[in-house]
Amino acid sequence: MLHHNKQIYPNIYIIYILIAGLIFRLMMSFVFRLPHIHTDTHMYYQQANAILNGSYINYAPNGYPFIISIVVKLLGKNSLVTILLWFNIIVGTISIYYVYNISRKLIKDDWSALIAAAIMCVYPNQLNYTRWLLTEVPSTFFILAAYNYYVENKKWLSGIFFGISSVMRPTLFPIWIAIIIFDGITKKRFPVKILIGGAIITLSVSAYSYVKTGEFAIAGNSKINIIYSIYTFGGHIAWDAPEKHPEIKTSRDAKKEYINKAIEHPVYFIEQRLASLWQLWGPFPSTLDGSRRLISRIIIGLENVFLIITGIYGFIAYSNKKEIIILTLPVIIITGIHTMMLSISRYTVPMEPFLIIFSGYAIKKIINRFYIHERI
Repeated sequence: MLHHNKQIYPNIYIIYILIAGLIFRLMMSFVFRLPHIHTDTHMYYQQANAILNGSYINYAPNGYPFIISIVVKLLGKNSLVTILLWFNIIVGTISIYYVYNISRKLIKDDWSALIAAAIMCVYPNQLNYTRWLLTEVPSTFFILAAYNYYVENKKWLSGIFFGISSVMRPTLFPIWIAIIIFDGITKKRFPVKILIGGAIITLSVSAYSYVKTGEFAIAGNSKINIIYSIYTFGGHIAWDAPEKHPEIKTSRDAKKEYINKAIEHPVYFIEQRLASLWQLWGPFPSTLDGSRRLISRIIIGLENVFLIITGIYGFIAYSNKKEIIILTLPVIIITGIHTMMLSISRYTVPMEPFLIIFSGYAIKKIINRFYIHERI
């Protein structure tokens, strides 16, 4: 039976898990000869070049382009892909520790924390996206770092990392706001440090955008994303919709069209939203217009079923819901945003660690019950 034991921490098991996680991520990135450059990677490169040239492209979030530009400035372009892969490997491995530490602080059970870390170590989606030069792994790291320092009561650091996660991916911005509200309600005082820490980052990026482009924003692709959402159905993504609808000129126009379509065709709108939800968490996602193989669809589906079942069970089984409710915020918020907007299965990556924490507790409970049953 797995008992809580204070002598487990600091313990050798988390070190073994971290070493294994590092090795698996190295293999995924350098041994298996899998591709690293995604279509979106070229966009991030273009925006990084603009930053290096003293300009600014306010399209996709510029958090990752800032990282790329820093690497190029300090180390040059020759080994850019290798350095960015190492960045993914390192922050992906640290993310394993953050899952462990957040679980240990909130769930207050060392074995649950170790199981969660072990799941994070080998979880297919977390491993797979280590090899891609995309925002998935860095965004996951920064939102986990924000939570890690929040549960350690290091509010300045927490706020700063919430800010960085927001400029990496604007869908993470509402999590920062939700934590501010939650902390204010539960602690009976306004969390100034978390607010200011995040504001330093988000306002700096927005101000830089305003100086360069005249737009005060952390990203400028909201219009395009809304247009995609209007004309996309599940895995059939209307990538050509912006060109087909030049009459939609601004974000305000796009929002109006989105609302109009929802009012004019409410049944179809609901079907669209359910199809988006299925793309995120469905047990058998679409082929994504033929770009996804059967084995990938099966793996994604099995991951989703595992996380949903064990995550929900872990949350229900834990007695003090008030202590762990903050772990549900990323899952609820990101799922809600992408259900209402464009949805691709990789958008679950930053949410997965928070469900994995519940999964660790669920599996620990199941092992204990099985062990007790066997003893009887």
